[in-house]
Formats: sequence, structure tokens, C-alpha cells
Amino acid sequence: MRLFANVLLGWFRKGRDRMQPIQKQKKEKLRISNAKGCGKKAFLLAVCVLPGLLFAGCQGGSQPDGGAIFREAYAKAEAASGSTSWYESNFSFSPSGLSALTEESAGDSAEAAEGEQSYSMRSDTVYRKDPFGLYTVSVSNTAGIPGSMETYIVEGENEYLFYTSSGDGWTKSSGAQMDTDPASQVELLKLLSESTSQSYLREEELDGILCHKLEVTFSGEALRNVVETVVSVSGMDSSGSGLSGLLVESLSNREDGDAVRGYCWIEKDSGLLAKLEIDGGNILQKTFSSIDGAENGVTIGECKISGGFTEIEGGTFPDLPEEAQNASSTEAVG
Repeated sequence: MRLFANVLLGWFRKGRDRMQPIQKQKKEKLRISNAKGCGKKAFLLAVCVLPGLLFAGCQGGSQPDGGAIFREAYAKAEAASGSTSWYESNFSFSPSGLSALTEESAGDSAEAAEGEQSYSMRSDTVYRKDPFGLYTVSVSNTAGIPGSMETYIVEGENEYLFYTSSGDGWTKSSGAQMDTDPASQVELLKLLSESTSQSYLREEELDGILCHKLEVTFSGEALRNVVETVVSVSGMDSSGSGLSGLLVESLSNREDGDAVRGYCWIEKDSGLLAKLEIDGGNILQKTFSSIDGAENGVTIGECKISGGFTEIEGGTFPDLPEEAQNASSTEAVG
């Protein structure tokens, strides 16, 4: 029996020794198969996930179209049945000489041109499309002389009625024709229409409201009122050569990197153009300094223009005061 047992034990050991290489081969094949399976799964996962990651990365890295955002905000304000807006202009300059002036040609300009001249104007406007109505309150300071004006323009029967008060009571006049388009009547829209290009900068809060901030380039027409005032008061164009027009054209033809530039903030949710700012002091100084043969130059102190809409489609047109309704009529406008 012991011999038989030893024989069986020997067979068992030999069978085990023979099976070990086979089992090792099976385990190795299984490991390789599993590795291949994992590789295939990883490849399929990469194929499915990578395009999504790349798309998400592209989406996150790209910026919105500044031009489209600006155009939509402008179109919304222009198409609105009513709007409330404000516009402000502040500039100053110092004439550097009066050698080109004579007493006859300069008139009061000689006195006004001594020292720095400062000008400021703020207007608040309510516009109504139908029936047409335009209400404006303006406060100004012209070289130290303050002024204010309140104006109603309303649509009557086959005419437009103008009511104006500058502190000495109301006057009334009328006109048969008038361009009632908001781009012609709302000062802020007039300025925005002079924009030539827009680029997106970033999202930014303005008065606690999340906005798109854009950099905006303007033509020289955006600063025409400033240019004409400086030229006129300083006496630079006493010969009437059309210097103001040439300066405005020069401002329009400057390269983009040296043009009239500003910033605007457009509310992200509502699309309302909340604020616009232009700082034209440096570009005006460069332009005035480039005039050849100017005997009477100027030094620009500052030039800042700003504005914004406070309401679109929600503005309430104010009632015409009784004093204005009872005002005596003057000659018809135009």
C-alpha cells in the first residue's frame, strides 16, 4: 500500500509540474487580453471625449462678437417706442497766441481767448416715437457763463410745436416739417452713429450690473462740436478757410491705433447701452499741433464726452406745463 501511495504521489507531482507551464501561459494570455481590452476602451474613451473637450476649450477661449453686440444695442434703442438718455460734454483749451488776429477780425474772441477756456454741457432727453415727442433739459457753462434750457417738441395737427424756456418764461413756435427719426433727435444716438468699429474687451460690472465692455473707434464727426468751438473762440480761422472741416477730416483719417477711441458698457441681460465714454484730449492735441503755418495755436486741456440710456421702452413722456401751453407764439421754425 505504501508503494502504491508513493506511486500515486509521484504521478500527481509530475502532473502538477506539467500543468504549471500551461497555467502560466493561460495567465499570460489573459493578462495580455485584458491589457488589450483596456487599451481599446481607453482609445474609444479618448475618441468620444477628446472632441468634446476641444470644443469646450474653444468655446471657453473665444470672445463674443463686439460688433454684433454693439449693433444690436444700437438697433434696440433706435427701434424703441421711447427712451430716456443723457449726454455730457466737457472740454477746455488755452489759446497760445493772438498774432493772427486784428481787432476787427477777432471781435470778442480776443478777450475770450485770454487764458484757459472751459465748456461743459449736460442734456437729459426723453424721446417718444408715436405720437412724436422730444423733451430735453440742458445745463451748460460756456467759458464761465452758466445757462439752462428746457424744451418740448410735440406733434400737432399737420405741424410740430416747439416750447422753450431758458429762465425768462416760455415761448412757442411751430414748424411744418421735421425729421423725427431717433438717430436725428437723440444726441446719444447721433454720437453712436459715428462709430466705425468695435472690439470686445471683457465682462465688467457697472453700478452692480454685469455688462459687456467694448472698445469703440469713432470718426472725427464725434468731436466736430468741440473742434468748431475751439477754432471759433481761438480765432484760428479768422479768414474763413474751413479749418474746422479739415481738422474733422484729419481726425477721421487717422490710423486705428491713433484714432478717436472710447469705451461703452452694454448690459449683458437687457442689451441696454448703459454708458459710453470718449477721452479725446490727446488726439485733439495731436491734430491741432499738426496744423502747418498756424499763427494762432491752442493747447487742449481735456475733452471728455459721455452718455448712456437709462430706459428703453419704459420712458414716460412728461406733461407739457400749463405755462408752456399758454405761451405766446413766435415766428414759425424754419
